Amino acid sequence: MRVSERNRLQVLRRLRDFLKPMAEEPTLTAVLAELDDVIERMTAEAERQDSNAHLAKIGTRQVAALAQSLRLDLVRPVLRLVRRVAPDALTTAGSALVSLKLPKGEDRQALITAANAVYQTAKQYEDKLTAAGLPKDHLAKLLVASDALRDAMDTRAQRVLERGAAATTTAAQGRRSMEIVHLIDALVVPLLRGDAGKLRAWGAAKRLGYRGAGSTGTAEGEVAAVVPAVAPAVGVLSGVQTAADQGAGEVTKAA
Repeated sequence: MRVSERNRLQVLRRLRDFLKPMAEEPTLTAVLAELDDVIERMTAEAERQDSNAHLAKIGTRQVAALAQSLRLDLVRPVLRLVRRVAPDALTTAGSALVSLKLPKGEDRQALITAANAVYQTAKQYEDKLTAAGLPKDHLAKLLVASDALRDAMDTRAQRVLERGAAATTTAAQGRRSMEIVHLIDALVVPLLRGDAGKLRAWGAAKRLGYRGAGSTGTAEGEVAAVVPAVAPAVGVLSGVQTAADQGAGEVTKAA
């Protein structure tokens, strides 16, 4: 989950906590239910995104290890023995000649193709290869390892796709959350008009990076218990502060 989205989720949770005392207000019932829903959806997608990102990293390491083992421990010994005991295999293989070489670089699909071609060719000379010292189960292990690498690559690709899908959903819910917060702001400011302290607290609750003022006696300090402290950062919901700030200014002037 991107830092900006994680921070936005923190702000949404903070707003929900701030608005709990106002949950019975008829004008807020429906929109607060929407706020709960978007928070739950973003939380679930964040968990899915982070989980698949972690599993994709594990899959990357697994694919690398399987590819190295297939290349160095299984395919290369067979190629060298084939060249020794059946040199004609490289000339009679025809179109398979190119495949009977280890591919350069980290093209894992090319490695799988080469491994299968080596297996098919070596199988024809299995007795000679065994007599030359190749373990009897070596070719079987080569085939199993090739399949394992393909499966690991497919699994990792699926994790990457799922991570991307979760990221797309999270972004969509983030845009939805902005609309909800704008609506809540339009409904809450009139309810708080007349209380400059609460209006300032509401504006602060929407700011990313807000820290309660502790026991200073200020209005912000009074809501510190329901406004969890987070690390200072640029406000991602700053676009919805205007109404509250203006409301607070109007009340101050009236006073």
